[in-house]
Amino acid sequence: MARNKQGIPSPSDACFGACLAIKNAKNLVLGAKALGQQALYGPAMALLVIAVEESVKSTVLARHYLSDMVPKLAVSLNTSEQVKKVLSKDHSPRHLKAALQYLGSQGVKEPGPYLAVLLSDPGNRDLFRDLFIGDNFESQREALTTLLLKSSTAENVIKWLFSANRRKQAGMYVDYKDAAWSTPSTISEADYEEAISIVEAFVDEAWTNRGQWLCAIIYDIPAIGGGL
Repeated sequence: MARNKQGIPSPSDACFGACLAIKNAKNLVLGAKALGQQALYGPAMALLVIAVEESVKSTVLARHYLSDMVPKLAVSLNTSEQVKKVLSKDHSPRHLKAALQYLGSQGVKEPGPYLAVLLSDPGNRDLFRDLFIGDNFESQREALTTLLLKSSTAENVIKWLFSANRRKQAGMYVDYKDAAWSTPSTISEADYEEAISIVEAFVDEAWTNRGQWLCAIIYDIPAIGGGL
């Protein structure tokens, strides 16, 4: 894979990476379902969160690919910096991007409660700018936190995605906190069912609206379900 001096894949290689990442996200969801059938809800939860991370990676790489065709888009979205963040070892930007990806995928005609807050109040112009224009991680995180507080209707999907890393850690590790042990077995069937409903829809949106045509650009792909 061709990379520049900053370690960022070229736009054409970003297209290939976006296809690989969304296919991997789909496979991770299948793996989580298999674990869920065995009542292994903790490991299943971890795979579902990683599926979200891979879906976000795919979306950011897709934007980087498109930036090669629309230079002004590259400048406004700062795609190179976004790619650096989602490919880094720090997973927190991916979870913030996941919440923004879900928020941005909602239709304007029938917006969810958080998007409705943005659209209904002209005073939220700066909030909207910080959320969707540019790529200042701290500004985006603060803007999303403000938006969560301003919305009178709690939307579980946004909160779930924003705090997904905590669920991934709980699903994978035995930890000692507050003078007590926690294990992946504390993840309940209800937790798993909630996660499946959120993540499967999240990954399917990315596959339907971006992944399918990105993969079609590279090669005809078989039905998803096998290895990469």
